Amino acid sequence: MSTSRAVLAALLVSAPLPAASQAPSLWPVGTKPSVAIGVEEGELEYEFSGVTGVRKLANGMVVVANTKPLELRLFDAKGKFVRRIGRSGNGPGEFRGDLRLLPAGGDSIVVFVSGRLRNVIYRQDGTLLGETVFERNLSPMLTTSALASRTSIWSGGAPISGCVRPVLAAIPKGDEPMLHELYSDQAGRSWVRDFGARQFTVYSPAGRSVGRVVLPASFEPMQIEPTFVAGVGRLTDDVEQIQVWPVTTPAAVRPACMSTVDSFPVPSSVRLAELKTLIRNAATASEASYARYNVRVFQGLA
Repeated sequence: MSTSRAVLAALLVSAPLPAASQAPSLWPVGTKPSVAIGVEEGELEYEFSGVTGVRKLANGMVVVANTKPLELRLFDAKGKFVRRIGRSGNGPGEFRGDLRLLPAGGDSIVVFVSGRLRNVIYRQDGTLLGETVFERNLSPMLTTSALASRTSIWSGGAPISGCVRPVLAAIPKGDEPMLHELYSDQAGRSWVRDFGARQFTVYSPAGRSVGRVVLPASFEPMQIEPTFVAGVGRLTDDVEQIQVWPVTTPAAVRPACMSTVDSFPVPSSVRLAELKTLIRNAATASEASYARYNVRVFQGLA
């Protein structure tokens, strides 16, 4: 072999693979949560049952939507209990059904109350600021989430942005029917995983995989942001603990597609809204049964 050919061969062997063939880099998750709230036995304020929402606010405080008892609990940035907000009932500022925490500006806390079909708005001092009543088919639980292309989409309570559609087309389709879960962050990126898995693949708004994140075992995310993930971890005996895990992600400019709303249609009737909810619940039940028993109860979900 000539010298020039030998040099060329060496260069080809040592050259990096094209970006398209490389696995996206692993984005580091902290070795321990930056905030951990919850005990197996102790003060009642730190014992949780049926948490349906966790949200870290801009000032670092953490709001938790609890089921038993049905209330919000506010903690400071270090995890110290501050106050209870709201209670079970049908009066102003009271709760019935599931609670879902939604994005809010300033010092406001916004919670969607499914049993009363309204957003209830509080100040962080517990003062009730007002309520927004929805028709059944316009509830935020239906307009900020969708089931499309075997993917359950959740935008954290904000409208689903136009950044999602290219990602749906880019998600690999396996041989087995598999429900994916997609969470949007405020940088316009989509965090996608197989149902219930620990590892997320993160996609850019253009549908290109740009990173991977592996969350701790026994942790379920409820808020995904560019610098942290907040949700519920499990201690021994399945005790719930609120956890905020720091995540190191590359800087990203908020894309223009975040200001556009995707074309997932709002249900045109109460009956259609109920059907949409039923299909989503069936998809979740199917994947849960597969994870536990390796059997899918319903194969026909699109």
